[in-house]
Amino acid sequence: MGQTQILMIVLAIIIIAAAVAVGLRQFGKAGEHADLDAARQDCQRVAAAALAWYQKPAELGGGGRSWTGVTFDKIGDDGKTTGGTAMTIADSSGWLKITAPTSKKNIFGIVHPDSSRGLITRAENK
Repeated sequence: MGQTQILMIVLAIIIIAAAVAVGLRQFGKAGEHADLDAARQDCQRVAAAALAWYQKPAELGGGGRSWTGVTFDKIGDDGKTTGGTAMTIADSSGWLKITAPTSKKNIFGIVHPDSSRGLITRAENK
């Protein structure tokens, strides 16, 4: 083999190694984004069920326009994210706060009784 051929082989190996490294990094970031998206969807699911419970009269097993006493059992949810970690809900001065943890961040969802405001979500580092 000539020096040119060896140089081409070494150059090809370097280019392939760099492409594999970039691909692995992008794959890892896509997984993180998928976790965050799944947690946001979990917040949406719980928010919809909780808002339905909030608006249902107390006589029919709902909250009677109050967040007091809201639990996952009452809204008909298991309280787990898609990844299987436990979520929390809490009354926060007329708002309902939903927390869905992921491996790197916590997703917080805030539900206001006025359904026109919908669900507000934000992510915070652990």
